[in-house]
Amino acid sequence: MPLHSFHLLQTLDISSISVVKRSYGSLVQEQIRLGINHIAKDDFLDLYIQARKDSFTYSTVRNGFKAAGIAPFGLDQVLDRLHVQLRTPSPPSVSTITPESYIPETLKNSAQLELHKEAVHGLIRCSIQSSPMPTVKAVKQLIKGFQLAMHRATLLTAENAKLQVANERAKKKRNKKKMYVRKGGILSAIEVREAHSGSSNRKGANDGYSEPTQSRAPRICSLCRSNTHTTRTCDKRRVIN
Repeated sequence: MPLHSFHLLQTLDISSISVVKRSYGSLVQEQIRLGINHIAKDDFLDLYIQARKDSFTYSTVRNGFKAAGIAPFGLDQVLDRLHVQLRTPSPPSVSTITPESYIPETLKNSAQLELHKEAVHGLIRCSIQSSPMPTVKAVKQLIKGFQLAMHRATLLTAENAKLQVANERAKKKRNKKKMYVRKGGILSAIEVREAHSGSSNRKGANDGYSEPTQSRAPRICSLCRSNTHTTRTCDKRRVIN
């Protein structure tokens, strides 16, 4: 397939993929207008399914086939739009930045800052006739500070997005109220009733059980080892005294 006719003969790109892209982009823009700036995996699947339903219709596919000359079959539908001209490619022209062509804009990322730096250098070379070294040095220092600030802002934005995703996952986990056993798993209703009845039976058995009291040993005389009297009233004590 010739390279200059690939975009005309690729039916899927004509009738399906480009339409899905436009439909998905409109759905994402609608989410952004509602304040949802982060599209998670679940959100992407929902939006993509909706975009496919809106795009893959009979009329859309039929128009794509017609534009590619497939249904109805017609080669002139595509050949008339092919304008092949053989020529030697010209070398890329080096564009110079002039004060008239420069349009200042608000910088939003490091790529725009790099373009702004080149534009400022071009303006300095065009406007200053004397040695521009002090001015260039000051501009370089200023741009370096902006670069550091933008890199830090990019890192903080990425970290904030990750924290928001983790926070949403934690909220979803907290909302799922499930009872887990100590070793893992989920208790069913029957297991909960059995566990409750078993704990009640064990509690009742423990309530009816009482420890045996220890009986006190009888008092005996330490002199004659008799249990009929004590040491205080023993005859041997009287004899000793």
